[in-house]
Amino acid sequence: MTGQDAMRRQLEWHHLRLTAGSHAGSVALSDAEDGRPLGTLTVDFPTPWVPGPATLDDDEFEWQWTRDDQPADDATAPAHLSSTRPSSTDLSSSHQPSTRQPDSTRATVRISTQPGFSLRVALATHAATVAVEPPTLLWTPPGPARRWVGGSSALLVLDDRPGDGLVTAAHLSHGQAWPDEAGTTPPPSRTRTPGGSATHRIALGPPLLTLTPERGYSTTWVIERFASLMNATSTLPGWLPPDCTPRAGEPLFIDLPDAAVTGDVEIVTDEHGTQLSAAGGTHDIGIHGPGIDSSFTITWNAGTDRVLRDVAAAILGQVDPRTARGSDAALIDRADTAHLIPHDDAERFLDDFFQELSDAPPGNSIAPEATAALLHWAFADATRMAAALQRLDGLAPGPGPMLAWLSASLAARAAMLDFDATVPMDPHDPLCGALHAILTRADSPTPAVWQTIGLLHGPLPGPLPDGDSVRTAQACAILALAPTNWQVEQRLGASLAHEIEDTRAWLAASSPDGPTLSWLLWA
Repeated sequence: MTGQDAMRRQLEWHHLRLTAGSHAGSVALSDAEDGRPLGTLTVDFPTPWVPGPATLDDDEFEWQWTRDDQPADDATAPAHLSSTRPSSTDLSSSHQPSTRQPDSTRATVRISTQPGFSLRVALATHAATVAVEPPTLLWTPPGPARRWVGGSSALLVLDDRPGDGLVTAAHLSHGQAWPDEAGTTPPPSRTRTPGGSATHRIALGPPLLTLTPERGYSTTWVIERFASLMNATSTLPGWLPPDCTPRAGEPLFIDLPDAAVTGDVEIVTDEHGTQLSAAGGTHDIGIHGPGIDSSFTITWNAGTDRVLRDVAAAILGQVDPRTARGSDAALIDRADTAHLIPHDDAERFLDDFFQELSDAPPGNSIAPEATAALLHWAFADATRMAAALQRLDGLAPGPGPMLAWLSASLAARAAMLDFDATVPMDPHDPLCGALHAILTRADSPTPAVWQTIGLLHGPLPGPLPDGDSVRTAQACAILALAPTNWQVEQRLGASLAHEIEDTRAWLAASSPDGPTLSWLLWA
């Protein structure tokens, strides 16, 4: 490849560098100013689409795909085109005679930086009426990503720069976009690095697109820079509720009098719009009206007591304490402290659990999430306490062990005992870096702190940024220790305490597993 060819494989837009990948329709994004990789955007077409020629110019990348199609009304049409999913887009009612035509359907993907940064996907056919599945947009960032994909509206945060809070985000300006967890190609690996990494799949249209020679389909995403995450939310539709995590029972109002609103919540409609409310939990809401075919998710915050009480009662009734997990003991201890279960039952369970642990060889370590429960159980007995602290020496590096070390240090100081274990910090894990910044009293949030804040739910009416619920719960535990004088409102649009509470509500409403719930309630 010549130097000129290499340059043509790259585009520059403000601080971003776009590098065309070897896969058709794939672009790697990086920050040209600080060298950080931001992720890879790929437009993926399912079989039988075949990639065609690519054009790489100074301010534009363009790729083409083709496929041989027969009309959608042909009796021999592939079975996978008769989707049973709930909706489709019929772009024409006309039908032509059934004939297969080579390369009859074409698709173009164009990424341009002039006059602005945009991604456009267009599909057209020269055959009669054909039905095709939409392409999929794959976004693979190095860490968690905030996004809301809601049909006729969508927002994908491509970067929230840790240093100055500059946000680069893509928002849907034309067409449709829907979550695509199953996808039309094998789902990507969910293997994660310490920062969290996954591929987010977005269907660039409804389940089936009906194309005719007269009418095709296109979708456009516009990429813009914003001073902060709060500013990026200005691209969200005005009818969205301002708060996507209201208190249990608190009503929300949708100011769309001509729209139909659906969902498993209490719905009251009048001439002004629709009022929604629920006693708690996470609920999907659908909006269908003139120019709108959308969905979003709301969590009514019912707190954690009910979830903790139910889980702890199930543990007491079904789990043998001698073979229980560390998270079981942590949850029993927490529920006992909150007076949510009978104290005598909890005391017997914890005595049996920790006695079994005490009888185990010294090399048998305890789950980090159970550390606070262990120290609580052992605190009144100096011999037990010394043994507990010894067992907590030498924990493997990581955010959970680092929180366990903190619990042990505070308990040892209160008991006037020595505890000089090495801090089990992983220098490559941003959660550990955030806790280190808090413990060393940093004057302001460090980049690791902002990366950890990136795990919180934030202002978008969609899922949590990361699928690893344990790390998100640990982020809540770490950030709850942050100094109150750290300024985050200007970037987040809310206080850190508010964002932590909202994130805990979303996690608690998601039927969390034992380790997640125990870290969520860590104190």
